[in-house]
Amino acid sequence: MVKIHIFGRTVPNLNKDIGLCRLTSFDHDSACDSDHSKSNGGSLPCNYPCNGVTDINKYDFVFLHYPNSESYVALKTWETLNEQLMGKIILFTGGDGVPKAAMQTIINRYNIPVINGFEIDRMRWDFVKEPVASAKELVDMICPKVREVLAALVILCQGYMIANKDDSKCAEIMKSVAIAVKTEKANETRKSSWWYNVFDSDFKSKEELIKRVKEEFSTTVVKENVITLIDKIYTPRGVIESQVVCNAYNAIIEKLGGE
Repeated sequence: MVKIHIFGRTVPNLNKDIGLCRLTSFDHDSACDSDHSKSNGGSLPCNYPCNGVTDINKYDFVFLHYPNSESYVALKTWETLNEQLMGKIILFTGGDGVPKAAMQTIINRYNIPVINGFEIDRMRWDFVKEPVASAKELVDMICPKVREVLAALVILCQGYMIANKDDSKCAEIMKSVAIAVKTEKANETRKSSWWYNVFDSDFKSKEELIKRVKEEFSTTVVKENVITLIDKIYTPRGVIESQVVCNAYNAIIEKLGGE
């Protein structure tokens, strides 16, 4: 079970198990009392959950609302206690708040993930899979990227297979695909330029496209079948074979369907 604690002025009461997550929350405005500052020797403002600040070891990850002054105090406190605690922290804001320079220095120093426009009810907690190695990995799980590139690759693969429907490999896959795509001439779809023209304005190199595909896959490793297709797309005057397209298509659909 991945244990996650959420600090914030407007955090709702969220104490429950969701999938492999145990979520707890603490609204420090409603829970504040004058004894808080005394419990930490006066080092923290009384409107911050001091007991939580000094004891986050029991949590795997901690979401911290920013850029209010209390969040900066909390970061400095955790940093002073143990620098390893900084690897547990994910910052969130309900708007477009910008942290002050001192706070930004800490964020940069420890490469702390930041989520803007954070809405707890929209996070995909059911995507969490154990073990979770880092705060960034957790963010990638619960905030999956919009999969524009993967969608484009799927559509291009389908267009290719329709245009090459006489190819046995394409025909086999197309039996299970019910779509309406403009039919292109087979010889055009086999040219790498037919594919490249879709991506070249946003991704000048195959490395840029591969990086984006990794983000949309929410993983650091992309199946070789997809990489092979991207290599072909970025090969000048290249020819893309049906086996390459079908393999990449199956790999993408398997990944998307598995979630």
